[in-house]
Amino acid sequence: MRILVINPNTTSEMTDAIERTARAHSSPRTELECVTPPSGPKAIETAYDVAIATYHVLELMVSRERDFDGFVIGCGANPGLDAARTITNKPVAGIGESAMMTASSVAARFSVIMPTVPGGAALGWEGVRALGLERRCASVRLTGKGVLDGFFISWDEMIEMLYRAGKLAVDEDGANALVLLCAGMTGTKEVLEDRLGIWVVDGVISALKSVEQFAAQST
Repeated sequence: MRILVINPNTTSEMTDAIERTARAHSSPRTELECVTPPSGPKAIETAYDVAIATYHVLELMVSRERDFDGFVIGCGANPGLDAARTITNKPVAGIGESAMMTASSVAARFSVIMPTVPGGAALGWEGVRALGLERRCASVRLTGKGVLDGFFISWDEMIEMLYRAGKLAVDEDGANALVLLCAGMTGTKEVLEDRLGIWVVDGVISALKSVEQFAAQST
């Protein structure tokens, strides 16, 4: 099967990180292509960024829909997800939605870890409420850095940043699992699980596996 993974922002380094995770966890039968839009926001942090990114996600979907069996939208805000599902009958998954749904299926209470963006934790809670998961979400914890500020720090700094937020979610909020809401956090799952001792959900993996499952049924 062929799956198109779209990074809705224009930061190619993030596309590369998403691709590394997707290829490491894809089925041997899956052929992946990971793409970055030719223009749009460098990071998706506000409603304006989501609106601009949505156009470019849908443009890519329309132009490539015939070539692929499924699609992954690689941003925790899921830009264009609902609209994308109206232009294809093939599976489309967003990493934010997929991560929260996965967490709620394996843990009684999960916490969302997200970058510090304009609007703060309220934006994370909007995503939780949109899925009807308020009673399952223990908290939304911010990292203290924006999307790109967090992405371009060293690996050790990234792990410590996420560990601190996750530790608070576990110790103070009672979380049994963590959702990494930003694609810039991909690749940290295993290290954080070892250090925190709970499930850590990487949305790139969750979305990819969901699309693989349903694309396989139609190919």
